[in-house]
Amino acid sequence: MNWRRRIDLRDLEKAIVLGLFVALALLMRFFLRRFVSSDMASFFLPWLSLIQKQGLLAFRSDFGGLSPLFPYLLGVAGLLVPPISRILAVKLISIAFDLVCSFFVYRLVSLRSPRGYAPVLALIAVLFAPTVVLNSSLWGQNDMIYTAGLVACVYFLATGRDWASALSFGLALAVKFQAVFLAPLLVALFSRRALSWKALLLIPVPYLVSILPAWAVGRPLPDLLTIYFHEAVEFPKLSFNAPTLYAWIPNQFYADLFPASLVFASAMVCLYVLAVFKSRIPLSAPRIVQLATFSVLFLPFILPEMHERYFFAADVLSIVFAFYFPSYFFIPILVGSVSFFSYLPSLLNVTVFSYSLLALIQLGTIVLLARHMVTTLFPSENQTASAGSLAVPPNGAG
Repeated sequence: MNWRRRIDLRDLEKAIVLGLFVALALLMRFFLRRFVSSDMASFFLPWLSLIQKQGLLAFRSDFGGLSPLFPYLLGVAGLLVPPISRILAVKLISIAFDLVCSFFVYRLVSLRSPRGYAPVLALIAVLFAPTVVLNSSLWGQNDMIYTAGLVACVYFLATGRDWASALSFGLALAVKFQAVFLAPLLVALFSRRALSWKALLLIPVPYLVSILPAWAVGRPLPDLLTIYFHEAVEFPKLSFNAPTLYAWIPNQFYADLFPASLVFASAMVCLYVLAVFKSRIPLSAPRIVQLATFSVLFLPFILPEMHERYFFAADVLSIVFAFYFPSYFFIPILVGSVSFFSYLPSLLNVTVFSYSLLALIQLGTIVLLARHMVTTLFPSENQTASAGSLAVPPNGAG
């Protein structure tokens, strides 16, 4: 009885702490509700006005290269929130997904540390991460929506539920094409038969279902099926204020470098998949978290036409990574700081560090993670035992 009482008190204590910090996170976001970024003024608020005026017929329109799923959410938010709070209506969507994502972060870290406060601290770290706060509640961007789907995908992969993971990835991809940054992990797991081909067939289903209402009200089906393709070719630029490989290269070389850059990125993805395929280390939860974090960090770094916000999923997953590998606690600090200082010019018109310097720091972080990944995928004999000790059973027990 005393033992059970101690467990109940511990759970109650965690629930109180969680409730307190979630309330504080929401309060902080409430105080940021009035800020209107240029993207809010130019895109999100006019889109919401269009939907409120035209109703369902508004979904015939092109929403800046976005799939219809986010405009649907805008419409729902516009119905739930009074017209006087249109700015808040836009921001509430991403704020709601801040909570969804933090829930899956909690669950994911719980696989590594089922007892203690690590999952609670991970949830708090995500809710109060500077770029999470800036992206959702100040900027009013929607990157948290697809990122929540990616974190859910990683959680389901770590617990051996490939159908749920494929559906989560499909939902993320139905929101924004940037969800593709996690695709190398799925290909790598498929190569190891840790993900079934039947589950992979589920990935396009959410997108195909999401375009049906827009098609029904008159938007051409070919247009709906090629939204992401048009988005990729609409603005020819090597880097959109992003700390990537192309922050060091003038845009005048775009025509020559763009095709070659895609080949280079494809080669790097193949190398990543090959490394996972050739490794004999069990694909336990720590390995999946490690591989996922590396995938969403290195792929946007080596691709052209990236925006500063495209490292958002890496900002979140690097926090999870640090809880799985505490000696690398500085990784989310580096990744998050680079993103934070990348945001400032676009969001607040403040430049602290050049993008070339931030790209150099990002490169150093990627090199550290690559070294860590290689040494764990191909451990020496005296490391094999310790690598195996990090394994988490597919059901999350242990």
